[in-house]
Amino acid sequence: LIPRQMVRLGQVMMVLGCLLLLIPGQNVALFGILFMGLGCAPIYPNIVQDTPRNYGAENSQAVIGVQMAFAYVGSLTMPTVFGWSAEVTGYGSLPVYSLVLTAAMILLFNAQQKIVDQRNSN
Repeated sequence: LIPRQMVRLGQVMMVLGCLLLLIPGQNVALFGILFMGLGCAPIYPNIVQDTPRNYGAENSQAVIGVQMAFAYVGSLTMPTVFGWSAEVTGYGSLPVYSLVLTAAMILLFNAQQKIVDQRNSN
């Protein structure tokens, strides 16, 4: 599979995991967390691998640095943001929180791919 397909497969698995978390039951929640984790696994490496195609080989080193920085910032801030919101909404909002973040990722990835495809077709 090409990197773009791997990212999309991971996104589908993440959505499936979020939906499984919405179903009551401890065993279903376990599978939801499992699918979300397995869905996350191919996304970052394949986005980094596709960077030269998306941004050009001459820019790829700088862009990968930015990608790494945002990955670290996200991994530090998003759990904290969820913790603060969970104080108000409760921890049962995790599936919705995860689904919103996954949807944002899908929308932004699709927008990026559309721009890259338009640039490469010219």
